Amino acid sequence: MHARTPSHCCLALLAALAAEPAGAITTAPLKVSARIVAGCLINPVHAGNDASLGNLGSLDFGRHPAYRTGHLSTPLMPGSVALHCTPGTLPQISIDAGVNAQGGQRHLSDGSSLLAYRLYTDAALQQEILSQPIAFTPASDGRLRLSLYASAQLDGHQPAGLYQDVLTVTLTW
Repeated sequence: MHARTPSHCCLALLAALAAEPAGAITTAPLKVSARIVAGCLINPVHAGNDASLGNLGSLDFGRHPAYRTGHLSTPLMPGSVALHCTPGTLPQISIDAGVNAQGGQRHLSDGSSLLAYRLYTDAALQQEILSQPIAFTPASDGRLRLSLYASAQLDGHQPAGLYQDVLTVTLTW
């Protein structure tokens, strides 16, 4: 019989462990995903479902004496409504008739008197915004812009006061 030395014993044990399978190996899939949904930034607020669009600006005709007659017009300040949307998204904006509408006509009101006004998408006041949605066309930089203009006619008999209206702007895509 040979006497076994501790190094022979360890080598035999290592050889036996190497010959034995090291336990079961199993695999399972792990799903990784991301969903990119259509969306838009507007002036540059994220416009999600039922989210506020933030402050789009104002249409301000300015101050005028009550006896003034004639046509007034004003652009949206501070400029146009700007959108940046997911590529391929075709957004539309609709603007309601306002809180003082009568007979389908938008009006400013001081609480008792009305002053009719109209909205347009062009400075020449040719493309009136009624109740139909407004489609955007991309600018050269790929962004979408909508210019807004308002016009009113003073008749010289308007009572003095602060005339206002609130419009609801809805963005859909």
